[in-house]
Amino acid sequence: MKNIVTSFCIFISLLIFMTWSLNYLNKITLEIEQKNDVIEDLVNENKWEESYEEVLSLLDFINENSTKMSIFINHQEMDLIESEIYRLTQFVKNKNLDETLSSLHFIKFSVDSVKKLQKVNIKNIF
Repeated sequence: MKNIVTSFCIFISLLIFMTWSLNYLNKITLEIEQKNDVIEDLVNENKWEESYEEVLSLLDFINENSTKMSIFINHQEMDLIESEIYRLTQFVKNKNLDETLSSLHFIKFSVDSVKKLQKVNIKNIF
């Protein structure tokens, strides 16, 4: 009986932690997507100074949350996003429209793949 109670407590703890971690990842990825969209709008309007400030804000946000996110996801995915944001800072600073848009879309794709991989479904379990 003692083993059943212990196993049940561990199972409940696991479910609670899993739910919390998925909510946390969803919140962070949503924030990254929103910041990315703002930057893209600013770049399309040729507001390079404002977009540079937003990129730096996104970079700070990633630096604050990357260690926590690396606990839940593969750190290589987070490193890839972070390095692309570093590249984005230089593209925006140099007002390179093509490379900036390319980098923004790559970040968007990477964040989407993180979200898809963290969804609880049969495909991701097996």
